[in-house]
Amino acid sequence: RVLYPVKITFWFDIFKNIDRIRHVTCPVLVIHGTKDEIVNMSHGKRLYELAKAKYDPLWVKGGGHCNLETYPEYIKHMRKYINAMEKLALNNPTTKQQDDEEPS
Repeated sequence: RVLYPVKITFWFDIFKNIDRIRHVTCPVLVIHGTKDEIVNMSHGKRLYELAKAKYDPLWVKGGGHCNLETYPEYIKHMRKYINAMEKLALNNPTTKQQDDEEPS
């Protein structure tokens, strides 16, 4: 997908996110530029649709493929996401228990 501006996934695609997203159990944040000329926005929308645990997506109006961090809404949304994930980790005893059980 990163090589060609297409709306389909080829069999030789090394970034098979569509196949992997169903196995992701943590909250997923999808960020995509509306003017991405490399990866069609339909890929981001489909990933969001297929995610089990979703976080509010960010569709950066006018954003391209490698310039999203230059948009103020990107930084704002990332801060919001990180804060939400920190709260989730602090309030989720299962996550804390798993962290405590990991060998040093």
